[in-house]
Amino acid sequence: MRPVSMRNDSAMARQSEPLSIRPHDLATRDVPLHRLTAAAKRNNHRYHPLPTSESIRIAVLLPGQADDPVAFSLELAPDSRTAIAYNALSYCWGYFTDMVEVLCDGRAFFVTRNLRRALGQLRFPDRSRRLWVDAICINQFDVAERSLGVSMMRQIFSGAQRVDVWLGASDERTADAVSLLETIAMNCCVSVYGAGERSWWLQKLKQEDYPNRILQGGSAVDAPDASSESWQSLKHYYGRHWFTRVWVIQEVQIGVDVHLQCGEHVIEWEFVALAAVWITYASPCEIRRLFWRSEGPGTAQTMRDRLRTKREVPFLLALDQARRFRSTDPRDKVFSLLQHPVTRVNQLLEHHAANHADVVGSMHLDMAADYNLTVAEVYREVAIRSIQRYNTLEVFWWDLPPEGTRHDIPSILYDASAGKYPEVSSPSEKSITLRGVLVGSIATVQPVFPLASGGSSDSHGLSIPSASLDPDRLRSACTIITQHIWSPGGIRRIQDLRRAHPDHGNHFADFASFILEAIGDGQQDMHIALDTFYCDCCNDVIVPQGEPSLAAPQMYYCGACSPAYAMCGSCFTSGKHSLRAAHAPRPKTLPAVHYISDTATLAQFKQAASGGSAEDFGRRMIDTCYRRTFFAAAEGWVGSCLDTALPGDAIVVLYGGKVPYVLRKQVCGSYRLVGCCYLDGLMVDGEAVGMCERGELLERDFRMR
Repeated sequence: MRPVSMRNDSAMARQSEPLSIRPHDLATRDVPLHRLTAAAKRNNHRYHPLPTSESIRIAVLLPGQADDPVAFSLELAPDSRTAIAYNALSYCWGYFTDMVEVLCDGRAFFVTRNLRRALGQLRFPDRSRRLWVDAICINQFDVAERSLGVSMMRQIFSGAQRVDVWLGASDERTADAVSLLETIAMNCCVSVYGAGERSWWLQKLKQEDYPNRILQGGSAVDAPDASSESWQSLKHYYGRHWFTRVWVIQEVQIGVDVHLQCGEHVIEWEFVALAAVWITYASPCEIRRLFWRSEGPGTAQTMRDRLRTKREVPFLLALDQARRFRSTDPRDKVFSLLQHPVTRVNQLLEHHAANHADVVGSMHLDMAADYNLTVAEVYREVAIRSIQRYNTLEVFWWDLPPEGTRHDIPSILYDASAGKYPEVSSPSEKSITLRGVLVGSIATVQPVFPLASGGSSDSHGLSIPSASLDPDRLRSACTIITQHIWSPGGIRRIQDLRRAHPDHGNHFADFASFILEAIGDGQQDMHIALDTFYCDCCNDVIVPQGEPSLAAPQMYYCGACSPAYAMCGSCFTSGKHSLRAAHAPRPKTLPAVHYISDTATLAQFKQAASGGSAEDFGRRMIDTCYRRTFFAAAEGWVGSCLDTALPGDAIVVLYGGKVPYVLRKQVCGSYRLVGCCYLDGLMVDGEAVGMCERGELLERDFRMR
């Protein structure tokens, strides 16, 4: 785990929650029916079937004082467009084991204690209030109605007069946190927009796709010192569970007017999101450091962001953006985003992403929520529909481990299958068969890339297959090491994206400068770390990026929770860590370059480094080598892939895929996807397909499970 890039880690965030909070007991709208208590099941008889597929129920919350029982009535509306003005409630259900009684049309109705508190706080003392609340307005025990209700969430929240977000009861820190949010947001608004009324600032924030001007040089914020307890209060505020639930992304993005309420304290969502952007990107380092392990600012910024992408399947970007968000039911990672707005960018220009098209307003992939499907069936539907509808295997690029590893490859540069469409056959409930070219198999896997001359190899056994390490070979080495830099969203990094390939800009010059800065006079062999790693035990950066060392850099990862917990060798050998006996810390070599002292190689680097920037290279490399490794194929190819790859794994080019893939053959004869990879020499112009046509490689079917 590495704080420099603010990589969020769900497991570590959960460790920081109060002991009274048990995340696995949290109920949300996606709680499986069998887990609801008997009390909640008694609500089922309160419902009458909805007359049409567009009909909705509205809860009319009756007036009351603080100690009065919560009471409401249910009324039908033909649809969300013609319903009498109502507010929509966004919240976390609370503990499904902690149900309390309220009154629905004068009869007992059971809700979670957190919802009871929300209703009690939101009701007016002297008049009724109309709310749409999912736990009340949808019959959770009618699977068909539940599925239909999920499909209508966009219409319901966009049709609401206002979205009320309930964060939970307030505590002694809430007032301080809200005050600091106001200070940060208003200072940013003054810095960016100038003096004005609060309502005018909010209107400007709602109109902007992304407050880029806040990031340009940083907005001047008159905030307290990092040692102030106010920052701990704000960290606690952003740590509330609402900020990590996947359903809320859609609810705040499509809401016309969104307010966050914590107890009696209310603040506009735009201010909360704006403060999160400032903390994440523009705050002083000592303040940013306070939030390294806090998920809230990062998720709030994600919720605020308007998604634009050049991806052929826009929905995959939405799924990727939601990785850090949680849902009790894995199916809701898909269902909650089926109507999420994503603008597809058809063309990338030099300075501006233009020709915005395909603004998704209906269901992505023409897929509807259906809780009759199993988890496996839901995700299989996403894969099959994206392949068949868009004629691309892009869905395989995003098949990442749950730890959130990024291994993105810029499709603007590569076309490994020469523009061929996917050839799909025999789709079944458990597998799909794809046709492609078998390139070879992995012979050696190791995280240290040697820069050696004459085709020699270092002690790790990975060799560069060439007669000498000439400039072209060095450029290939640079590409193999650095090609995973860029995010698939990409449109904010167009200039960087063009530099990801040696033929675009001076990327190689930056790489050469980076190496030279690390090795100095180059008179001895050196390992140069490609990433920065952080010790969770002593809370220190122990392997800085670009640091030269005689031995390959190492850390220790817990065998039970890797990569959520990592420690340096000093903490491991001293026994300072607090891991229980059931955990198994193990050594792990980190991605690095091994410069093997050589006069000719050093001369090539010095010649290439003219005009390069080691700082630019290091900044762009942040986070890109996390859980990456390099490999050599038995057939002589060299590349990089996920560190889960093993010797013997197959390297294939599947028709419809713009990059090669690593597959692992199972005992039953089918294959499982390990991940996409970079394979030097087979990326740009369908080289593998050409070799197959010449009889140099074999074409075959791959049954994927």
